[in-house]
Amino acid sequence: MEDVVVAVLGVAAAPGAIAGIFGATAAHRRRLSRRLRRAVPVTCQELAAMNQAPSLVVMTGRVQPGPTGQLTSPVTTSPCLWWRVDETHTYRQGVRTYTTNAVTHRVEATVGLSDDTGSVLLDGQVFDRFISVHDIDNPTGFQLATHDIVEGNRGGRRKLLARLGELGICDFVDDPPASFTFHEMRVEQYRRVTVLGTPVRHDRGWRLIAGRGGGSSVRDLASLRADADREAASLRRVARAFALGSGALLAVAGLTQAVLLW
Repeated sequence: MEDVVVAVLGVAAAPGAIAGIFGATAAHRRRLSRRLRRAVPVTCQELAAMNQAPSLVVMTGRVQPGPTGQLTSPVTTSPCLWWRVDETHTYRQGVRTYTTNAVTHRVEATVGLSDDTGSVLLDGQVFDRFISVHDIDNPTGFQLATHDIVEGNRGGRRKLLARLGELGICDFVDDPPASFTFHEMRVEQYRRVTVLGTPVRHDRGWRLIAGRGGGSSVRDLASLRADADREAASLRRVARAFALGSGALLAVAGLTQAVLLW
């Protein structure tokens, strides 16, 4: 019987842990919903006219070249305004094979955001922080960026590796991997974007940065608010169901232990 108690406790731990994960995610979505409601929606013209800007604003417009101009992405050599590359490598040592953690490379860029009233500047970091709300058509949360994944192995894609080496992204001369993968994300000109950010002074105007909880999305503000609320409620229900399941199993374990002691 003691083995039964231990087994039930082990089974109860799994739904309890799952409940904790869903509960934490639900709390994150609730915080996002509060930030989206606290943020002040403004146009470029309205922000430009402010002597003191709110600590958190929401702006919607289309991205265009800023002070850093039009860029070229390193992997696909595509025109863009901002890029990020995640690289992973697989190495073999004898019979062992292991894959390194992803190493991220991103460009420092300042991009323009324009609407019908004018334009402001964005730090490229706003594209590195996606406002992640579940989207059935694209659940990754990376809707804003264009993605390309390029794979290769030792001795292959030499021109690509040479170019990336010159850019300081990777250097396989001394320790070439058995295989590699580059995941390139880039934001292209004129993409429509909603930015949740903090205005900071830039010369005589403003620049938006992605402070804590800020970021960007292709969804409009109303959709982001509704989706965050809906997802938080759904996650809370799932967390509650797993918590009840875990509690029921713990009760069974307690009753079994009581029978043993009797």
